[in-house]
Amino acid sequence: YEYDHVVTNGAQAELEKKLSSHWKMINGLDVYADDIESSAFDATAGGSTVKPKRGLYADGSSMLAISVFSHHQLRFGRFDITGGLRANKYAVNIPDTLFGEVSLRPFALAADAGIMYAINEKWKLTAGISTGFRTPNVNDLSSFGKFDFGTEVPSPDLKPEKSFNKEIGVKMVTEKTYLLLSAYHNNLTDLIDRVRSTYEGDSMINGDKVYTKANVGNAVIYGFEAEYYTWLSSSFRIMSHLTYTYGQNKTAYEPLRRIPPVFGRLTGEFHRNSFFAALDWTWAGEQKRLSSGDIADHRIDPEGTPGFGIISFRSGYTYKFLSIEAGMENMLDQAYRMHGSGIDGYGRYIWVRTSFRF
Repeated sequence: YEYDHVVTNGAQAELEKKLSSHWKMINGLDVYADDIESSAFDATAGGSTVKPKRGLYADGSSMLAISVFSHHQLRFGRFDITGGLRANKYAVNIPDTLFGEVSLRPFALAADAGIMYAINEKWKLTAGISTGFRTPNVNDLSSFGKFDFGTEVPSPDLKPEKSFNKEIGVKMVTEKTYLLLSAYHNNLTDLIDRVRSTYEGDSMINGDKVYTKANVGNAVIYGFEAEYYTWLSSSFRIMSHLTYTYGQNKTAYEPLRRIPPVFGRLTGEFHRNSFFAALDWTWAGEQKRLSSGDIADHRIDPEGTPGFGIISFRSGYTYKFLSIEAGMENMLDQAYRMHGSGIDGYGRYIWVRTSFRF
């Protein structure tokens, strides 16, 4: 038997100020705190306690996060400029009598800056950079127990992850058409991931392989996104999007875990007065670039995840305060699974929704 209880309290405050006709500022403060109760015990079939055990987390663990930020938006002629700075302070306390106490007090500054240039009324160019920071949380530092493809032991010596992202894009907007093309390149350092380990000198626990989290080194993620829609008439429009992602662990010379394959969606929508109907084609390519962690994960085929295409239909009508919508998902009843998911997607099914507005 295992019991885990997490209580999170948080607060946020923001102040928005227009300093001039060209300059707007947003300042803010975020605070949240996690407090964790965790326990476990073995019992006989009759229910009597046999042996108290450590829970999934160290009982009494806590995490406090405080961040202060200032973000600015400026406009000069054809240029829109944005920039901001966020100060982050964390306090992680883990009173672990089995694996040793942890007291982590990281601090980091994260920044972002962006610029958009209007070539004309239709076309705009964008570019931006940003830094990121993620401190190890209680789960990263003290998790002890089974997960999807093994047993994890605590990792009290983790360091924060950091990232540096760059992106560029082009946008076109008219009365009937919208187009967005963007590409990004993100460098990750001190990346946290699971690696093979031992517990009390053994690489197996009750038949499970032993893992722990570690700062595995440097990695890169890059890709592009495309989004497009256009009205072919006053009643009919076509919408589509496409996403491609590539991830590589540069230290381990292998792909990053759970990188999605190329995927997208194509939708045709018809609108007339209070009636609409839409036909969707949602698709994904195959993903055969697997990390060692993907191959060890029983939810992922070691040969890779096959691609798929799903057709769905939805329609609706609104009359005054009453709206009725219905649809059929996965009309061809295709078998499929999203890469990295632990369950297969739904087969063919029908749904109906009714809404009343007052």
